[in-house]
Amino acid sequence: MRLHWRAANYLALGQIFLRGNPLMREALTLDHLKDEVFSCWGTIPGINLIYTHLNRLIKQRSLQMMLVVGPGHGCAALIGNAYLDGSYSRLDPPFKQGRDSIERLFCRFGYQTFAHDVPAIPGTIQSGYELGYSLAHAVGAVFDNKDLIACCIIGDGEAETATLSASWHLPAYLNPLTDGAVLPVVHLNQYKIAARSSLSYLSNARLTSLFTGLGYKPYIVEGADPELVHMLLAGAMDQAADDIEAIRREASDREVKVRSLCPIILLKTPKGWTGPKLISGEPFEGSATALKLQRLFMADVDFYLKLLERWLHSYTIKSLFDSAGHLLPEPAAWIPEEKLTLSGCPHANGGLLREELKLPPLEEYGVETDADREDPASERHLPLAFYLREIIALNGLNFRLFSSDCNNSALFLAPIFSITQRVSPTDEIDRERLDEKPARVVEILSQTVCQALLEGYLLSGRHGLYICSEQHSNLVVSMLGRYANWISRAAEIDWRKEVSSFNYLQISTLWSPKLAQASCTPGFAAAAIEQRSGVTNLFFPADAGTLLAVTENCLKATNCINSIVVDAHSQDGWLTVGQGRKHAAAGLSIWSWAGSEKEEKEKVESASGPDLVLCSVGAIPTREMLQAVKILRGILPQLSIRVVNVVWLNKLQSPEFHPAGLEADRFDQIFPPDVPAVFAYHGYLTEIYTVLGERLEGRRLKVKGYRGCYADSSLQNHLIANELDRFHLALAALDLIDRNDGQLASAKDSIKSLMIEGF
Repeated sequence: MRLHWRAANYLALGQIFLRGNPLMREALTLDHLKDEVFSCWGTIPGINLIYTHLNRLIKQRSLQMMLVVGPGHGCAALIGNAYLDGSYSRLDPPFKQGRDSIERLFCRFGYQTFAHDVPAIPGTIQSGYELGYSLAHAVGAVFDNKDLIACCIIGDGEAETATLSASWHLPAYLNPLTDGAVLPVVHLNQYKIAARSSLSYLSNARLTSLFTGLGYKPYIVEGADPELVHMLLAGAMDQAADDIEAIRREASDREVKVRSLCPIILLKTPKGWTGPKLISGEPFEGSATALKLQRLFMADVDFYLKLLERWLHSYTIKSLFDSAGHLLPEPAAWIPEEKLTLSGCPHANGGLLREELKLPPLEEYGVETDADREDPASERHLPLAFYLREIIALNGLNFRLFSSDCNNSALFLAPIFSITQRVSPTDEIDRERLDEKPARVVEILSQTVCQALLEGYLLSGRHGLYICSEQHSNLVVSMLGRYANWISRAAEIDWRKEVSSFNYLQISTLWSPKLAQASCTPGFAAAAIEQRSGVTNLFFPADAGTLLAVTENCLKATNCINSIVVDAHSQDGWLTVGQGRKHAAAGLSIWSWAGSEKEEKEKVESASGPDLVLCSVGAIPTREMLQAVKILRGILPQLSIRVVNVVWLNKLQSPEFHPAGLEADRFDQIFPPDVPAVFAYHGYLTEIYTVLGERLEGRRLKVKGYRGCYADSSLQNHLIANELDRFHLALAALDLIDRNDGQLASAKDSIKSLMIEGF
């Protein structure tokens, strides 16, 4: 095990510094070094140590394990270990083990691979710069994976983040009857980038009290002597594995009522361990300097070249690799068989395990619509809830709902609780309760924890839905960008299989004034629009039928991120399920039944064309836009109006920015350049302007949307203040008509009179 650890350390250090002389068989020169250093050494020896000891545990006990690494700058450690256990050779044949492959490994680090964990590294489901999310990713991965153990390495700095602080409670959400286990390893090497971490100031007694209070059974492993630490860590790993086995046994014993504590290892080793003790009289090992390798060669080059050479040779390279670069038998002794290696864990490449979601036929949940469309069926709360309830019933351990306390806020979801319940993080094992209704709803108020849980659940091969408030969705904007980056880059890797889409069901609050006053701020939709990878999709279904169709499409999708914004208070019935399916597939449609286009044809290529185009995006804007059309048709019946409804916002973008965007010709067919248009948009005005982009140039159009919340709590006044009510939309349309006559002026006066009278 000592030799394997040295081999992993040597490969990591070589990736950071070397581009030649991979086995150090000749004197080190500047030609052997990279022009730039891309990583730091601080956390790498600790990750390698944990990896080595997990290998022994896996092989000795035939365990199914995966590794989630929270500390940043640990990429070189994971790459080195994936090379040692043969995963790179299996996934990338040119990496057949040997001297040339080691050199290739060294050369591409920092150029073709990065200093943080990325999808190109086998066995990973998390990027190293995602500080705060590792424990939630690990718990999400073991949900409904009864035989899986996820070891999660948590660094000093990450332990200070808000998301990680909330995540300490997550192991209590695991049901040992159906879920796997997590083994957190808190790597306390004292320093962040420049200063000591808060946990490093705590005594062992206080650390023990802290984690015992959080529901853990802590094992402290501390030291700077590798021989001592190896022995202590091996003992702690064995004890932790025994604890996990005991928890699993207890789950099967119906006499046991109180669940045992989850084991946790607190590993206290020096920062930059096994590096030089001093450099130019300044501490290196055990100090924050171990994070700043790029500063090593800023002064006396010859001196530091010799220092690096001694450092590399300190790992006794000839005892690790033969002259051809093959790993020797001794350091390879505890590497598990292929199917059990950490870097070959199929749960970390969830597409390999993914099963198609079983979906009930939408027709069973459809709504009736009025024939004349004048008075659509309203208060259609239930179809989606019944649809989700049936999905839960059909899919057993393959589907979960995650929610930041929105299941009660959105009462229209209440029917799901007739067959399921919330996961309860209690000390008691209430078997009768679980037997009655399995818990498929994970609810915790932290939005970032919910997102990370679902990410872990999806990346390990399952399906899910994140129900959140539109009011607070901007809290996960940075996570949206990171996950979009992960998905888009994973799609470029042949051996990474497609995973289920990440689906947000956002309960709209922008147009609920009492809620919007709290903290509705722009962010989420704008960030989703700006994702140049094209994996993010924004849906604004205007009615119940379209909502069902959009939800079905999103749950079937893979390798993308979908946001569905739904009005929590009512779902109109403009379209049947069949019509909704066609509408959702197209992304936007001309609603000829709602307009007054000449010849009443839905064909875009109408000979005469309309006088106006009125376009809506979202449930409430659509309701108001259709009423605005009704007003205009009553006052100016000769006006030819085209009504367009957009359900997939990205359709309005140029294909340059989103693969689903309409080509210029098709966009011009629907929105003729010489015809004035009014856009009524659910969200912030800046978002729709960003979406339309250059397509705004040279057109006569007005955009109405959300500009801010106002003190008056009535929906009517809220809409009027934002000029998204039916009267302002009708006036905006008339303002765009290029004529000046008494009839038009009279029409405007009539609309203003109607506005005074109210809805």
